[in-house]
Amino acid sequence: MRVCITFLQNNSGFNQAYADEYHWGEDSESNRKHEWLTKLKVTGAVKAINFLKETTYQLSKPGDNGEALQYQIGHMTICECVLENDQLVTVGVSDSLLEKVAHPNVAAFQARTGTNKTFHVYFYFIPGSQFVQPAEGIYIAKSDMPAAGLVSQGTIPR
Repeated sequence: MRVCITFLQNNSGFNQAYADEYHWGEDSESNRKHEWLTKLKVTGAVKAINFLKETTYQLSKPGDNGEALQYQIGHMTICECVLENDQLVTVGVSDSLLEKVAHPNVAAFQARTGTNKTFHVYFYFIPGSQFVQPAEGIYIAKSDMPAAGLVSQGTIPR
């Protein structure tokens, strides 16, 4: 099956009544439904999906002398996608950032649709939450970051 993972943060100021009256129920330039939204499509056929809650994520960063520095980030919700070639694709979000995680039941989805449909996972962030993104698909609360300088210049603090 194919997997698409969406990360989004709703706009707490979104006015659905205004959207219904003036924009056919849709958001508009002055009334955005989401603060931000990004999608990650898992490349390759996925044979299994595992969801781990309240778990630890191992964050690695190259050190100054070439050795890898390892950091344990606790209280994460992880989605692991096992590809047909047994490669593992991991995404994760600090639990303190999450409003909810939404997805269909994996076994029921596979039984109902087979392998030709796309399985959708949604990570909803709490409006206004602050985080860093040290790697694609990994979102860590700023308060959970273990050390200054861990995040490279290319990451996106929000």
